[in-house]
Amino acid sequence: MITDAGPVVSAANVWDTYTSAATVVGGFATGLAVGIAVATLLAGLLQMNRAVRLSHEMNALDSYQAYLNLCIEYPEFTSTTLAKEKLKIDDMSKVDDLITPEAERYVWFISFLLSSCEKILRSANSSRKWSLIIENQLSYHRSTLVAVWPRWSFFFSSQLDELVRKVI
Repeated sequence: MITDAGPVVSAANVWDTYTSAATVVGGFATGLAVGIAVATLLAGLLQMNRAVRLSHEMNALDSYQAYLNLCIEYPEFTSTTLAKEKLKIDDMSKVDDLITPEAERYVWFISFLLSSCEKILRSANSSRKWSLIIENQLSYHRSTLVAVWPRWSFFFSSQLDELVRKVI
C-alpha cells in the first residue's frame, strides 16, 4: 500500500528480507559448532590414547626397575652361572627340588623374573623393544629355564611361553 508518506512496509515484509540471510548464517554457525565439537572430541580421544600408552610404558618400566633392584640386591642370582656357583651345583634340572634357603631364594628370583616379564608383556602391548629386553634377561637363565620351564610354563601366558621357548 502506498500513501502520501511513501510505501507502507509491514513487519512481515521486513523479516522476509532477512530470513534467507539468517538461514544461511544460522546454518553456517551450526556447521561450525559441530565441526569444533568433532575436532575437540578427536583431540580428546588422541590425548586419552596417548595417556593410556604412556601409562602402559610406565608400568613396564616400573616392573623392569623392580627386577633390576632385585638383581642389585641378589647379584649372585642374576645368571645361571652365578647361581650354580652360589648353590654349589652343576645341573639346574633339580634346582626347584633343592631344599635350602639359597636354592629357594633362587627359585623365587626366577619366579619374580618371569612374573615381571609377564607384566611387561601385558603393559607394553607387544613392543619389539620390550620383547628384546625380556629375551636378553631370560637368556642369562637359559639352562635354568630349560630345566624348569616344562613344569612352570602353564602358569604363564602363551606370549611369554613363546619368548621363553625362543630363548631355550
